[in-house]
Amino acid sequence: MNSDIFSKAMSEISESYVDEAIRYKKKTRIPVWIKTGAAAACLAVVLAVGNMLIPFQGSAMITVHAQGADQEITAAGAVLMSGAIRDNGEMTGHPLSFYLSGKDIATVRFSCKNQQISFMDWTEKRDEYGNAGNFTVAYGEDESEYAYLMIDWVPVGIIRRLTDHADSTIETLPEEMRSDIIVMEITFADGKTATKAITISLLDDGTFFAAFDDYKISKEDTFVSRPDSEAIPRHILYSQGAAPTNTADDTPTEQTKWGVTLFVENVTSTGLTLICTQSGGLQTGRLQTGSFYKLMGWDSEAWHDVPYIIKEAAWTEEVFLIPSEDRIEWEIDWEYLYGELPAGTYRIIKRIDDFRKNGDFDSEECWAEFEIK
Repeated sequence: MNSDIFSKAMSEISESYVDEAIRYKKKTRIPVWIKTGAAAACLAVVLAVGNMLIPFQGSAMITVHAQGADQEITAAGAVLMSGAIRDNGEMTGHPLSFYLSGKDIATVRFSCKNQQISFMDWTEKRDEYGNAGNFTVAYGEDESEYAYLMIDWVPVGIIRRLTDHADSTIETLPEEMRSDIIVMEITFADGKTATKAITISLLDDGTFFAAFDDYKISKEDTFVSRPDSEAIPRHILYSQGAAPTNTADDTPTEQTKWGVTLFVENVTSTGLTLICTQSGGLQTGRLQTGSFYKLMGWDSEAWHDVPYIIKEAAWTEEVFLIPSEDRIEWEIDWEYLYGELPAGTYRIIKRIDDFRKNGDFDSEECWAEFEIK
């Protein structure tokens, strides 16, 4: 190429291309090992994030279902439709009975701050707990059973306050009494743990609002460190009407899930002192009884009613309240009704009512055995 042709060609090139060529710098090649290392770092980050999400995708996915209202309780919260309370202390339904669903739950420790909770296993395989503050439940690998493991929240403190103070109303209750929390310390089969909580609030109209979310236990949550309550003995839960189990006149006999215990003292052929105590239990209302009682005797094969010596018996209509975590006693004189009883093994039987309101109550017979020598 001679100088004339080159000069002519250069004059036809756009100035922008010339400037671009002047500014051009050769790209530096990135070594292969740096590219590979960066890819590996990205993969490590992805795996780390994935591992962080695994607990939330698997064992820690716990949901709470309110029984009786077909409601799932979430972090957003919901007004419970299964029960309410009135200004006079009467309660309708069960404000909060719930069960957990999830995967591979090993145990759950429940702690209730202000009110009381109970645990019922409708499969009849686990220990049960009556109105208590803290207890631990074994769940196990059979997830189909979880829906039969019921926790019942019972606002006994609210009921007593409204019942015992005629001037009390829901709106005048102190704020700390109108709220409660149930903390759940959950352990899974793989050893992982999670802490959840249900917060409960009493609304002005007598309904309850509840929400379920993660929870972090703080130093102020001293109720969580309370010791667990003892389980209800299984012979109380599942047995009735058996042959005599004791004949001592000071041995208590429990016969209901309501924590009621009857025992006798000062036994004679014409009467005794009947003592009733109450502790824990699964009651949903007010425990009470009346003046009525009956005697049964054991004839070596079966229990039978002891016959009256009068043609008709009339019972007065008093109502005796059974105080919570306390005792009450009655002097029983049956000479006018049964006469003087011969030596033998007997039961004195009282009807106990779990009373919520007129026409809404449960009844069970509770008895104590004794011996006349």
